[in-house]
Amino acid sequence: MASIIKRGPNTYRITVSNGRLTTGKQDRRTTTVTIDENLTERQRQKEIERLAYEFEKKVKNGEHLDGAQTTLLEFAEKWLKINEDALAPKTWLSYHDLLERKIIPFIGHMMLDKIKPTTILDLYAKLKKPGMREDYRFTLKQAYVEKIRKIGIAAFARKCKINEKTVSKLCSGGKTTPKIAEKITKFFEVKPTTIFDKVQRNDGKLSGNTLNHVHTCLSSLFSDAVGWQIIASNPCDSVKAPRVGRKEANVYDEKLLTKVFELLETEDDIRLKSIIYLTAFTGARLGEVSGLCWADVDFENNRITIRRAAQYVNNKRIEKGKRIFEKEPKNETSIRTIAIPDVLLSVLKAYKRYQLEQRLLLGSDWKTNDRVVKAWDGSACHPDFPSKAFRAFREKNNLPPLTFHQLRHSNASLLIAEGVDVATISKRLGHSNPGTTTKIYSHALKKPDQDASDKLGALFTKKRVENIKEQV
Repeated sequence: MASIIKRGPNTYRITVSNGRLTTGKQDRRTTTVTIDENLTERQRQKEIERLAYEFEKKVKNGEHLDGAQTTLLEFAEKWLKINEDALAPKTWLSYHDLLERKIIPFIGHMMLDKIKPTTILDLYAKLKKPGMREDYRFTLKQAYVEKIRKIGIAAFARKCKINEKTVSKLCSGGKTTPKIAEKITKFFEVKPTTIFDKVQRNDGKLSGNTLNHVHTCLSSLFSDAVGWQIIASNPCDSVKAPRVGRKEANVYDEKLLTKVFELLETEDDIRLKSIIYLTAFTGARLGEVSGLCWADVDFENNRITIRRAAQYVNNKRIEKGKRIFEKEPKNETSIRTIAIPDVLLSVLKAYKRYQLEQRLLLGSDWKTNDRVVKAWDGSACHPDFPSKAFRAFREKNNLPPLTFHQLRHSNASLLIAEGVDVATISKRLGHSNPGTTTKIYSHALKKPDQDASDKLGALFTKKRVENIKEQV
Protein backbone atom coordinates (compact mmCIF):
# COMPACT_ATOMS: atom_id res chain seq x y z
CA MET A 1 0.00 0.00 0.00
CA ALA A 2 1.22 3.52 -0.81
CA SER A 3 2.43 5.74 2.02
CA ILE A 4 1.72 9.49 1.90
CA ILE A 5 3.81 12.19 3.62
CA LYS A 6 2.99 15.90 3.56
CA ARG A 7 6.00 17.92 2.40
CA GLY A 8 4.62 21.45 2.15
CA PRO A 9 1.33 23.37 2.33
CA ASN A 10 0.05 21.77 -0.90
CA THR A 11 2.67 19.11 -1.75
CA TYR A 12 2.79 15.44 -0.81
CA ARG A 13 5.32 12.63 -1.35
CA ILE A 14 3.88 9.23 -2.30
CA THR A 15 6.03 6.12 -1.77
CA VAL A 16 5.25 2.62 -3.07
CA SER A 17 7.19 -0.54 -2.25
CA ASN A 18 7.76 -2.73 -5.33
CA GLY A 19 9.54 -5.82 -4.01
CA ARG A 20 13.31 -6.11 -4.27
CA LEU A 21 15.86 -5.16 -6.93
CA THR A 22 18.33 -7.63 -8.44
CA THR A 23 20.91 -6.23 -5.98
CA GLY A 24 18.72 -7.40 -3.06
CA LYS A 25 17.79 -3.88 -1.98
CA GLN A 26 14.17 -2.91 -1.51
CA ASP A 27 12.69 -1.25 -4.61
CA ARG A 28 10.93 1.91 -3.43
CA ARG A 29 9.31 4.25 -5.97
CA THR A 30 8.45 7.82 -5.01
CA THR A 31 6.72 10.79 -6.61
CA THR A 32 5.83 14.28 -5.41
CA VAL A 33 2.41 15.77 -6.23
CA THR A 34 0.87 19.21 -5.76
CA ILE A 35 -2.79 19.61 -4.71
CA ASP A 36 -5.02 22.54 -5.67
CA GLU A 37 -5.02 24.94 -2.70
CA ASN A 38 -8.68 25.88 -3.31
CA LEU A 39 -9.95 22.38 -2.48
CA THR A 40 -11.72 21.67 0.79
CA GLU A 41 -10.02 19.37 3.31
CA ARG A 42 -12.32 16.49 2.31
CA GLN A 43 -11.72 17.10 -1.43
CA ARG A 44 -7.99 17.36 -0.76
CA GLN A 45 -7.99 13.99 1.01
CA LYS A 46 -9.92 12.32 -1.80
CA GLU A 47 -7.58 13.78 -4.46
CA ILE A 48 -4.39 12.65 -2.72
CA GLU A 49 -5.85 9.16 -2.25
CA ARG A 50 -6.76 9.04 -5.95
CA LEU A 51 -3.25 10.11 -6.99
CA ALA A 52 -1.67 7.59 -4.62
CA TYR A 53 -3.86 4.81 -6.03
CA GLU A 54 -2.98 5.71 -9.65
CA PHE A 55 0.73 5.94 -8.85
CA GLU A 56 0.72 2.55 -7.09
CA LYS A 57 -1.13 1.00 -10.03
CA LYS A 58 1.47 2.34 -12.48
CA VAL A 59 4.31 1.00 -10.35
CA LYS A 60 2.76 -2.47 -10.02
CA ASN A 61 2.04 -2.62 -13.78
CA GLY A 62 5.60 -1.57 -14.63
CA GLU A 63 4.38 1.68 -16.19
CA HIS A 64 6.31 4.03 -13.90
CA LEU A 65 9.85 4.58 -15.03
CA ASP A 66 12.25 6.94 -13.31
CA GLY A 67 15.95 7.05 -14.11
CA ALA A 68 16.81 7.25 -10.41
CA GLN A 69 14.63 4.26 -9.54
CA THR A 70 14.78 2.07 -12.67
CA THR A 71 17.62 -0.34 -13.38
CA LEU A 72 18.95 -0.86 -16.88
CA LEU A 73 17.61 -4.43 -16.74
CA GLU A 74 14.07 -3.22 -15.98
CA PHE A 75 14.17 -0.53 -18.64
CA ALA A 76 15.70 -2.87 -21.26
CA GLU A 77 12.88 -5.38 -20.78
CA LYS A 78 10.27 -2.67 -21.32
CA TRP A 79 12.24 -1.08 -24.19
CA LEU A 80 12.46 -4.39 -26.07
CA LYS A 81 8.74 -5.01 -25.59
CA ILE A 82 7.79 -1.55 -26.91
CA ASN A 83 10.13 -1.84 -29.92
CA GLU A 84 9.27 -5.41 -30.89
CA ASP A 85 7.11 -4.26 -33.80
CA ALA A 86 9.02 -1.04 -34.54
CA LEU A 87 12.36 -2.77 -35.25
CA ALA A 88 13.11 -5.27 -38.03
CA PRO A 89 12.95 -8.81 -36.53
CA LYS A 90 16.67 -9.47 -37.08
CA THR A 91 17.62 -6.13 -35.50
CA TRP A 92 15.33 -6.76 -32.52
CA LEU A 93 16.78 -10.24 -31.98
CA SER A 94 20.33 -8.87 -32.25
CA TYR A 95 19.60 -6.18 -29.63
CA HIS A 96 17.91 -8.75 -27.36
CA ASP A 97 20.94 -11.06 -27.49
CA LEU A 98 23.47 -8.25 -27.00
CA LEU A 99 21.59 -6.96 -23.96
CA GLU A 100 21.15 -10.42 -22.49
CA ARG A 101 24.72 -11.67 -23.04
CA LYS A 102 27.02 -8.67 -23.27
CA ILE A 103 25.42 -5.72 -21.46
CA ILE A 104 23.04 -6.77 -18.65
CA PRO A 105 25.56 -9.12 -16.93
CA PHE A 106 27.88 -6.13 -16.35
CA ILE A 107 25.68 -3.04 -15.85
CA GLY A 108 22.12 -4.38 -15.75
CA HIS A 109 21.88 -3.77 -11.99
CA MET A 110 22.70 -0.04 -12.27
CA MET A 111 20.09 2.72 -12.10
CA LEU A 112 19.70 4.47 -15.45
CA ASP A 113 20.68 7.90 -14.13
CA LYS A 114 23.89 6.46 -12.63
CA ILE A 115 25.17 5.19 -16.00
CA LYS A 116 27.73 7.74 -17.19
CA PRO A 117 30.07 7.87 -20.22
CA THR A 118 32.82 6.38 -18.03
CA THR A 119 30.50 3.44 -17.25
CA ILE A 120 30.16 2.76 -20.99
CA LEU A 121 33.93 3.03 -21.48
CA ASP A 122 34.53 0.56 -18.62
CA LEU A 123 32.01 -1.83 -20.20
CA TYR A 124 33.84 -1.71 -23.56
CA ALA A 125 37.17 -2.30 -21.81
CA LYS A 126 35.76 -5.46 -20.17
CA LEU A 127 34.23 -6.69 -23.43
CA LYS A 128 37.60 -6.33 -25.20
CA LYS A 129 39.25 -8.86 -22.88
CA PRO A 130 39.89 -12.48 -23.98
CA GLY A 131 37.14 -14.95 -23.10
CA MET A 132 34.21 -12.65 -23.91
CA ARG A 133 33.43 -14.46 -27.16
CA GLU A 134 31.02 -17.35 -26.62
CA ASP A 135 31.13 -19.19 -29.94
CA TYR A 136 33.50 -22.10 -30.40
CA ARG A 137 34.87 -24.32 -33.13
CA PHE A 138 35.52 -28.04 -32.71
CA THR A 139 38.39 -30.34 -33.66
CA LEU A 140 38.14 -34.15 -33.83
CA LYS A 141 40.04 -36.28 -31.36
CA GLN A 142 42.48 -38.71 -33.00
CA ALA A 143 40.57 -41.84 -31.91
CA TYR A 144 37.49 -40.67 -33.82
CA VAL A 145 39.54 -39.60 -36.83
CA GLU A 146 40.63 -43.23 -37.11
CA LYS A 147 37.04 -44.47 -36.66
CA ILE A 148 35.80 -42.22 -39.47
CA ARG A 149 38.65 -43.29 -41.76
CA LYS A 150 37.71 -46.95 -41.15
CA ILE A 151 34.10 -46.22 -42.13
CA GLY A 152 35.34 -44.21 -45.12
CA ILE A 153 35.14 -40.42 -45.41
CA ALA A 154 32.64 -40.47 -48.31
CA ALA A 155 30.40 -43.10 -46.65
CA PHE A 156 30.51 -41.30 -43.29
CA ALA A 157 29.63 -37.97 -44.94
CA ARG A 158 26.58 -39.56 -46.62
CA LYS A 159 25.39 -41.15 -43.38
CA CYS A 160 25.67 -37.87 -41.44
CA LYS A 161 24.40 -35.76 -44.38
CA ILE A 162 27.54 -33.63 -44.29
CA ASN A 163 29.67 -32.36 -47.17
CA GLU A 164 32.50 -34.81 -47.91
CA LYS A 165 35.09 -32.00 -48.00
CA THR A 166 34.02 -30.90 -44.50
CA VAL A 167 34.65 -34.40 -43.11
CA SER A 168 37.97 -34.67 -44.96
CA LYS A 169 39.08 -31.30 -43.55
CA LEU A 170 38.11 -32.40 -40.01
CA CYS A 171 40.11 -35.62 -40.32
CA SER A 172 43.12 -33.55 -41.39
CA GLY A 173 43.03 -31.43 -38.23
CA GLY A 174 40.56 -28.78 -39.35
CA LYS A 175 37.86 -27.08 -37.29
CA THR A 176 34.10 -27.20 -37.67
CA THR A 177 30.94 -25.49 -36.44
CA PRO A 178 28.69 -26.57 -33.53
CA LYS A 179 26.01 -27.60 -36.07
CA ILE A 180 28.32 -30.08 -37.85
CA ALA A 181 29.70 -31.27 -34.51
CA GLU A 182 26.13 -32.02 -33.36
CA LYS A 183 25.46 -34.20 -36.44
CA ILE A 184 28.63 -36.22 -35.86
CA THR A 185 27.85 -36.57 -32.14
CA LYS A 186 24.38 -37.95 -32.97
CA PHE A 187 25.92 -40.55 -35.28
CA PHE A 188 28.27 -41.91 -32.58
CA GLU A 189 25.67 -41.43 -29.79
CA VAL A 190 28.20 -40.15 -27.25
CA LYS A 191 28.84 -36.87 -25.46
CA PRO A 192 30.44 -34.09 -27.57
CA THR A 193 33.43 -33.93 -25.18
CA THR A 194 34.20 -37.58 -26.02
CA ILE A 195 34.63 -36.78 -29.73
CA PHE A 196 35.70 -33.15 -29.90
CA ASP A 197 38.05 -30.60 -28.39
CA LYS A 198 36.62 -27.08 -28.10
CA VAL A 199 38.64 -24.23 -29.57
CA GLN A 200 37.79 -20.58 -28.86
CA ARG A 201 37.72 -18.38 -31.94
CA ASN A 202 40.03 -15.35 -32.10
CA ASP A 203 41.41 -16.17 -28.61
CA GLY A 204 37.91 -15.60 -27.24
CA LYS A 205 38.00 -11.89 -28.16
CA LEU A 206 34.96 -10.08 -29.50
CA SER A 207 35.38 -8.50 -32.91
CA GLY A 208 35.34 -4.73 -33.40
CA ASN A 209 32.12 -5.25 -35.34
CA THR A 210 30.38 -6.83 -32.32
CA LEU A 211 31.58 -4.05 -30.01
CA ASN A 212 30.26 -1.52 -32.52
CA HIS A 213 26.86 -3.27 -32.46
CA VAL A 214 26.87 -3.06 -28.64
CA HIS A 215 27.43 0.69 -28.94
CA THR A 216 24.59 1.05 -31.50
CA CYS A 217 22.22 -0.93 -29.27
CA LEU A 218 23.03 1.09 -26.12
CA SER A 219 22.88 4.39 -27.99
CA SER A 220 19.42 3.55 -29.35
CA LEU A 221 18.19 2.42 -25.90
CA PHE A 222 19.43 5.56 -24.08
CA SER A 223 18.15 7.79 -26.88
CA ASP A 224 14.63 6.49 -26.23
CA ALA A 225 15.14 6.88 -22.46
CA VAL A 226 15.93 10.57 -23.07
CA GLY A 227 12.97 10.95 -25.43
CA TRP A 228 10.65 9.41 -22.85
CA GLN A 229 12.03 11.86 -20.25
CA ILE A 230 13.39 9.10 -18.00
CA ILE A 231 16.97 10.42 -18.05
CA ALA A 232 18.37 13.83 -18.99
CA SER A 233 21.09 12.82 -21.46
CA ASN A 234 22.41 9.89 -23.49
CA PRO A 235 25.78 8.71 -22.04
CA CYS A 236 26.74 7.18 -25.41
CA ASP A 237 26.77 10.63 -27.03
CA SER A 238 30.04 11.36 -25.23
CA VAL A 239 31.66 8.02 -26.12
CA LYS A 240 33.31 7.21 -29.44
CA ALA A 241 31.96 4.09 -31.09
CA PRO A 242 34.48 1.19 -31.00
CA ARG A 243 36.51 1.03 -34.19
CA VAL A 244 35.65 -1.65 -36.72
CA GLY A 245 38.72 -3.20 -38.27
CA ARG A 246 38.07 -3.16 -42.00
CA LYS A 247 39.39 -6.09 -44.01
CA GLU A 248 39.89 -6.04 -47.74
CA ALA A 249 36.78 -7.42 -49.40
CA ASN A 250 37.49 -10.85 -50.89
CA VAL A 251 36.49 -10.75 -54.57
CA TYR A 252 36.65 -12.66 -57.85
CA ASP A 253 38.45 -10.77 -60.60
CA GLU A 254 37.36 -10.65 -64.24
CA LYS A 255 39.19 -13.91 -65.05
CA LEU A 256 37.53 -15.86 -62.22
CA LEU A 257 34.06 -14.47 -62.93
CA THR A 258 34.48 -15.44 -66.58
CA LYS A 259 35.28 -18.97 -65.42
CA VAL A 260 32.14 -18.94 -63.20
CA PHE A 261 30.00 -17.96 -66.20
CA GLU A 262 31.62 -20.67 -68.36
CA LEU A 263 30.94 -23.32 -65.69
CA LEU A 264 27.33 -22.18 -65.39
CA GLU A 265 26.85 -22.97 -69.10
CA THR A 266 27.65 -26.62 -68.33
CA GLU A 267 25.12 -26.71 -65.46
CA ASP A 268 21.57 -27.76 -66.27
CA ASP A 269 20.17 -25.36 -63.67
CA ILE A 270 18.68 -22.11 -64.95
CA ARG A 271 17.71 -21.09 -61.40
CA LEU A 272 21.32 -21.27 -60.18
CA LYS A 273 22.46 -19.37 -63.28
CA SER A 274 19.85 -16.63 -62.67
CA ILE A 275 20.80 -16.24 -59.00
CA ILE A 276 24.53 -15.81 -59.70
CA TYR A 277 23.97 -13.55 -62.71
CA LEU A 278 21.61 -11.35 -60.68
CA THR A 279 24.10 -10.48 -57.96
CA ALA A 280 27.15 -10.49 -60.28
CA PHE A 281 25.57 -7.94 -62.63
CA THR A 282 23.56 -5.84 -60.15
CA GLY A 283 25.51 -6.10 -56.88
CA ALA A 284 22.24 -6.87 -55.07
CA ARG A 285 22.41 -8.17 -51.50
CA LEU A 286 21.38 -11.73 -50.59
CA GLY A 287 18.03 -10.64 -49.09
CA GLU A 288 17.35 -8.38 -52.09
CA VAL A 289 17.89 -11.25 -54.54
CA SER A 290 15.62 -13.51 -52.45
CA GLY A 291 12.94 -10.81 -52.20
CA LEU A 292 12.96 -9.82 -55.89
CA CYS A 293 9.63 -10.25 -57.70
CA TRP A 294 8.89 -10.50 -61.42
CA ALA A 295 6.94 -7.25 -61.12
CA ASP A 296 10.28 -5.60 -60.23
CA VAL A 297 11.86 -6.64 -63.57
CA ASP A 298 11.24 -4.22 -66.45
CA PHE A 299 11.94 -6.34 -69.55
CA GLU A 300 11.07 -3.45 -71.88
CA ASN A 301 13.61 -0.96 -70.50
CA ASN A 302 16.31 -3.31 -69.15
CA ARG A 303 15.80 -2.25 -65.55
CA ILE A 304 15.34 -3.85 -62.13
CA THR A 305 13.83 -2.16 -59.09
CA ILE A 306 15.02 -3.25 -55.64
CA ARG A 307 12.19 -2.49 -53.22
CA ARG A 308 12.26 -5.26 -50.59
CA ALA A 309 14.45 -7.86 -48.89
CA ALA A 310 13.54 -11.34 -47.68
CA GLN A 311 15.08 -12.47 -44.40
CA TYR A 312 15.08 -15.45 -42.05
CA VAL A 313 15.23 -15.05 -38.26
CA ASN A 314 16.65 -18.06 -36.43
CA ASN A 315 14.65 -17.46 -33.27
CA LYS A 316 13.09 -20.44 -31.49
CA ARG A 317 10.67 -18.09 -29.73
CA ILE A 318 9.00 -17.45 -33.11
CA GLU A 319 6.81 -20.12 -34.74
CA LYS A 320 8.61 -21.95 -37.55
CA GLY A 321 6.22 -20.74 -40.23
CA LYS A 322 6.70 -17.10 -39.21
CA ARG A 323 10.50 -16.95 -39.23
CA ILE A 324 10.66 -15.85 -42.89
CA PHE A 325 9.56 -12.28 -43.48
CA GLU A 326 9.82 -9.35 -45.87
CA LYS A 327 11.25 -5.96 -44.99
CA GLU A 328 12.28 -2.78 -46.73
CA PRO A 329 15.92 -2.80 -47.86
CA LYS A 330 18.74 -1.71 -45.53
CA ASN A 331 18.12 2.05 -45.85
CA GLU A 332 16.08 4.53 -47.91
CA THR A 333 18.68 4.72 -50.68
CA SER A 334 18.58 0.92 -50.97
CA ILE A 335 15.20 1.27 -52.71
CA ARG A 336 16.57 1.86 -56.21
CA THR A 337 16.08 1.24 -59.93
CA ILE A 338 19.18 0.14 -61.82
CA ALA A 339 19.95 -0.64 -65.46
CA ILE A 340 20.86 -4.24 -66.35
CA PRO A 341 22.75 -5.62 -69.39
CA ASP A 342 21.15 -7.73 -72.12
CA VAL A 343 23.09 -10.81 -70.97
CA LEU A 344 21.30 -10.77 -67.58
CA LEU A 345 17.95 -9.98 -69.17
CA SER A 346 18.20 -12.98 -71.51
CA VAL A 347 18.99 -15.29 -68.56
CA LEU A 348 15.97 -13.97 -66.63
CA LYS A 349 13.73 -14.46 -69.68
CA ALA A 350 14.91 -18.08 -69.96
CA TYR A 351 14.23 -18.59 -66.23
CA LYS A 352 10.73 -17.14 -66.52
CA ARG A 353 9.97 -19.47 -69.48
CA TYR A 354 11.18 -22.41 -67.38
CA GLN A 355 8.81 -21.41 -64.55
CA LEU A 356 5.85 -21.18 -66.97
CA GLU A 357 6.67 -24.70 -68.21
CA GLN A 358 6.81 -25.95 -64.60
CA ARG A 359 3.48 -24.29 -63.87
CA LEU A 360 1.82 -26.06 -66.82
CA LEU A 361 3.44 -29.36 -65.79
CA LEU A 362 2.30 -29.20 -62.13
CA GLY A 363 -1.14 -27.69 -62.78
CA SER A 364 -3.08 -27.22 -59.53
CA ASP A 365 -0.03 -28.30 -57.47
CA TRP A 366 1.83 -25.14 -58.56
CA LYS A 367 2.10 -22.56 -55.77
CA THR A 368 1.30 -19.13 -57.20
CA ASN A 369 4.03 -16.71 -56.19
CA ASP A 370 5.56 -13.66 -57.88
CA ARG A 371 9.05 -14.18 -56.47
CA VAL A 372 11.83 -14.57 -59.02
CA VAL A 373 13.74 -17.19 -57.00
CA LYS A 374 11.30 -20.08 -56.59
CA ALA A 375 11.33 -23.68 -55.45
CA TRP A 376 10.40 -26.44 -57.93
CA ASP A 377 6.70 -26.13 -57.03
CA GLY A 378 6.51 -22.33 -57.36
CA SER A 379 6.78 -21.52 -53.67
CA ALA A 380 9.25 -18.88 -52.50
CA CYS A 381 12.69 -20.23 -51.62
CA HIS A 382 14.26 -19.87 -48.20
CA PRO A 383 16.02 -16.44 -48.08
CA ASP A 384 19.39 -18.15 -47.52
CA PHE A 385 18.98 -20.51 -50.49
CA PRO A 386 21.04 -18.42 -53.00
CA SER A 387 23.97 -18.44 -50.57
CA LYS A 388 23.84 -22.21 -50.07
CA ALA A 389 23.37 -22.87 -53.80
CA PHE A 390 26.41 -20.74 -54.69
CA ARG A 391 28.57 -22.43 -52.02
CA ALA A 392 27.64 -25.90 -53.34
CA PHE A 393 28.42 -24.78 -56.92
CA ARG A 394 31.76 -23.27 -55.84
CA GLU A 395 32.86 -26.37 -53.90
CA LYS A 396 31.76 -28.72 -56.69
CA ASN A 397 33.95 -26.83 -59.19
CA ASN A 398 36.91 -26.27 -56.82
CA LEU A 399 36.63 -22.49 -57.09
CA PRO A 400 38.49 -20.27 -54.57
CA PRO A 401 36.59 -19.46 -51.34
CA LEU A 402 34.00 -16.71 -51.78
CA THR A 403 30.69 -16.02 -50.05
CA PHE A 404 27.55 -15.04 -51.94
CA HIS A 405 27.80 -11.54 -50.46
CA GLN A 406 31.32 -11.25 -51.86
CA LEU A 407 29.89 -11.58 -55.36
CA ARG A 408 28.42 -8.14 -54.60
CA HIS A 409 31.93 -6.93 -53.70
CA SER A 410 33.22 -8.46 -56.96
CA ASN A 411 30.61 -6.46 -58.89
CA ALA A 412 31.71 -3.20 -57.25
CA SER A 413 35.45 -3.90 -57.69
CA LEU A 414 35.03 -4.63 -61.41
CA LEU A 415 33.03 -1.42 -61.91
CA ILE A 416 35.80 0.54 -60.19
CA ALA A 417 38.42 -1.19 -62.37
CA GLU A 418 36.41 -0.18 -65.44
CA GLY A 419 36.55 3.46 -64.37
CA VAL A 420 32.92 3.91 -63.29
CA ASP A 421 32.65 6.85 -60.88
CA VAL A 422 32.07 6.14 -57.16
CA ALA A 423 28.77 8.09 -57.02
CA THR A 424 27.22 5.84 -59.71
CA ILE A 425 28.51 2.66 -58.05
CA SER A 426 27.15 3.88 -54.70
CA LYS A 427 23.66 4.37 -56.17
CA ARG A 428 23.69 0.94 -57.85
CA LEU A 429 24.73 -0.77 -54.59
CA GLY A 430 22.16 1.15 -52.53
CA HIS A 431 24.69 2.75 -50.16
CA SER A 432 23.50 5.71 -48.09
CA ASN A 433 26.31 7.89 -49.50
CA PRO A 434 29.43 7.58 -51.71
CA GLY A 435 31.61 7.78 -48.57
CA THR A 436 30.39 4.31 -47.55
CA THR A 437 31.44 2.94 -50.94
CA THR A 438 34.84 4.60 -50.68
CA LYS A 439 35.45 3.08 -47.22
CA ILE A 440 34.46 -0.46 -48.22
CA TYR A 441 36.32 -0.49 -51.53
CA SER A 442 39.32 1.66 -50.66
CA HIS A 443 41.66 -1.19 -51.74
CA ALA A 444 40.04 -1.38 -55.19
CA LEU A 445 40.19 2.40 -55.58
CA LYS A 446 43.98 2.45 -55.12
CA LYS A 447 44.67 1.31 -58.69
CA PRO A 448 42.43 3.92 -60.41
CA ASP A 449 43.94 6.48 -58.02
CA GLN A 450 47.45 5.44 -59.05
CA ASP A 451 46.42 5.48 -62.73
CA ALA A 452 45.07 9.02 -62.31
CA SER A 453 48.33 10.08 -60.66
CA ASP A 454 50.40 8.49 -63.44
CA LYS A 455 48.27 10.12 -66.16
CA LEU A 456 48.58 13.52 -64.50
CA GLY A 457 52.31 13.08 -64.11
CA ALA A 458 52.66 11.97 -67.74
CA LEU A 459 50.62 14.97 -68.93
CA PHE A 460 52.83 17.56 -67.24
CA THR A 461 56.05 15.67 -68.05
CA LYS A 462 55.04 15.76 -71.71
CA LYS A 463 54.30 19.52 -71.53
CA ARG A 464 57.63 20.14 -69.79
CA VAL A 465 59.54 18.23 -72.49
CA GLU A 466 57.68 20.19 -75.18
CA ASN A 467 58.61 23.48 -73.45
CA ILE A 468 62.27 22.48 -73.25
CA LYS A 469 62.25 21.59 -76.95
CA GLU A 470 60.72 24.98 -77.79
CA GLN A 471 63.41 26.76 -75.75
CA VAL A 472 66.17 24.79 -77.48
